[in-house]
Amino acid sequence: MTAELCHAQPDLAQLLRQKRYQQALEAADQLDQSARDTLEISIQLELRYARNMVALSRRRPGIYAALMKLDPSDRYQLVEAKPHANQRLLTIADTISAGNPLILSPNHDPTGTVRDIMAQLKPNYDSGIGLIFTGIGDGYLLNIVAHHPPDLFMDKQQTITIIEPDLALLRVVLMIHNYSGVEGPIEQARMRWYVGPEWEQQLHADALSNQRLGQRSMVLKVGRDSESMSLVVSAALEAIEQQSKDHQNTIDRYYAELPSDELASVFIDDPETRSRQPRVLFLTSRFTTVLQYAARDTARAFEQLGWQTVVHKESSRDHVVTIPELRSLLATFKPDLVFLLDHLRRETARLFPPNLPVVSWFQDHLPNLCNPQAGQSIGLRDYILTWAAPLFTDRYCYPARQCIDIPMMLTHPPQRPEQWQNDGDDLVYVSNVSGEPARLIDDIRSNCPPEARATFDQAAATIIKCYAEGDSLPTHYHIQQLIDESQSATLSHEIREWLLSKFWNPINIALYRQQALHWIADAADAMGRTLAIYGQGWENHPRFAPYARGVIQHGPKLEKLTRATRINLNLEPYACFTHHRLLDGVTAGGFFIVRDHPTHQWLPRITRFLDTHFVGRHDQVQSMHDARRLIDPVHRDELEQIISQAACLSFADDADPIRQTRCWQRSDAAPPEPGDSVLPRLDEISFTDKNSCQALLERYLDDAESRRAITEVQRLAVEQRLTFTANMRRITRHIGRLIQHENTSPVQAAG
Repeated sequence: MTAELCHAQPDLAQLLRQKRYQQALEAADQLDQSARDTLEISIQLELRYARNMVALSRRRPGIYAALMKLDPSDRYQLVEAKPHANQRLLTIADTISAGNPLILSPNHDPTGTVRDIMAQLKPNYDSGIGLIFTGIGDGYLLNIVAHHPPDLFMDKQQTITIIEPDLALLRVVLMIHNYSGVEGPIEQARMRWYVGPEWEQQLHADALSNQRLGQRSMVLKVGRDSESMSLVVSAALEAIEQQSKDHQNTIDRYYAELPSDELASVFIDDPETRSRQPRVLFLTSRFTTVLQYAARDTARAFEQLGWQTVVHKESSRDHVVTIPELRSLLATFKPDLVFLLDHLRRETARLFPPNLPVVSWFQDHLPNLCNPQAGQSIGLRDYILTWAAPLFTDRYCYPARQCIDIPMMLTHPPQRPEQWQNDGDDLVYVSNVSGEPARLIDDIRSNCPPEARATFDQAAATIIKCYAEGDSLPTHYHIQQLIDESQSATLSHEIREWLLSKFWNPINIALYRQQALHWIADAADAMGRTLAIYGQGWENHPRFAPYARGVIQHGPKLEKLTRATRINLNLEPYACFTHHRLLDGVTAGGFFIVRDHPTHQWLPRITRFLDTHFVGRHDQVQSMHDARRLIDPVHRDELEQIISQAACLSFADDADPIRQTRCWQRSDAAPPEPGDSVLPRLDEISFTDKNSCQALLERYLDDAESRRAITEVQRLAVEQRLTFTANMRRITRHIGRLIQHENTSPVQAAG
């Protein structure tokens, strides 16, 4: 032993005995590696404990204080365990039974024990189900789950609850394992600790205050007294459930007694004349790429209209919102309106009383919305915001009375600097649609109903060939034709809907966007320009991985990126004015080029035709059937040409482009003047194929002056027409009038 080590060990031992843990670690860090390796095992164990104590003092001071007061105990002894990979391991012997100590890892094999437990847990563990440790055992299992979390959607995390009443056992565990560091169970916020003699009171208090214990979880009985601890957990869960029932009774009683005329008035009246301030509750999720920001921006619009707002979502990455938690919120906040995005009342386990108004804003055509059962569930106080009402009324049985036309809207106007430089990448695309189409097809085929397999295979072969030959399917209408032409047998309505849904999204969505992205990438490489693609999963795409830049956060970071980029890309298979990133990006000061879409050409032409041939008869002409009935025979051929060629604008089965145009006009998404472009100077920034795309890149990449001029006129147009505040004022007043006339205007399902 060196002279340095001879002096070091006594100094370390004294610091550790005095519980001067930070100084002990600093002293140990002064030793070289060889000196640290030859420290006595008792000193090494105490240093590990010191490291954990320093972490506890910073992150969990209550546990730190309890351990600092702990009296010495000989109950738990460290014993040799079966080594693993030539590494010496220790486990713990509980000597409470004289002459018959309990080894906390069976057969002295902690590695094998943990491996067996993890194998049993695997399906539920991989799904992210929460874990409740009733006892810490010898700490190996906790160490593994802390350092090897399941791979969950976005940045979601698994919740871990640790219960250990015996501080003496915890002290020994902290000598075996280093639980400090960002990956350790001390510092991870998803770990909830209940230790020491007061753990029961702490658990009950937390259970009733935030209901987090009510998240779906598995109990891991790791400790000797796990059964008694599990009973306490069950009692806490029962207390949560009883509290939840009490809240539900409060909710039902309040809304049963809320007069309809009072409710209608808070929707209709101006802020100065309202009898009270109305309240709106937004339910969203932090695990969405878009919807949480749409909820936030809509809430700002309601606040500008004098409403009190609450936006509720998961408070942390490991938080799962529960029904008891929402009942508590409803019972205390008592909203006059609940606002959902891409979800319906029927999905909330009867949480909302039937006379509580619920708005559902359909931003995406998802399976939970696109089915007849969803439409048939809509009640008198369910209100659907959509820019494709005919699709939902005709195909999915939604009541026409309950559908309200709405455009995609500008989020809160960004705080643009007066000046900025395009000093970022030449080209930027932001999207999470990164899946390889061929792989998407294979994955979906594996779940395809047997009776639809032949149709699926035919449609898949056709769509792949279509894009391989340079063509595309830009609308829902084209996908309907694809399925109907591929249909090899009579399919049920449900099976056809399943095929339409899957071929539109994710298959066609990916093919359409990535086709244009191939053109962009090829052009960028040929021109020596930089392309950056932001979003999840692009690093795994064989063609686009070199351009992957990870995820960009919505809001100021994305706005800054958009301004710094020379050319931003809008490649989506729908009208550009229905895509939030374009609207937000333009108003942030970004310049975009846009893949052309049939809507861009046909919507101005239809509005011009209607205005020309039905002057003063707007209300009488709401569909192609109305137009055919009222058109001057001289112009019938032109009308039929429009109906035939613009059929792709329609989302409904009757392919009525006039009906869809009227929806866009009611929502202020259509051109403000008949015949105007849907976005100023859109024709100057649109491309249809690889050659026209490259021509735009060559035209604008080095012309900052033209880019700024086009962006400015587009920004003004968006800010004047597509604001949240104006649309929410229109929508709330419409809902108020519907409530006023409920007795005379019953819900009638269309289609």
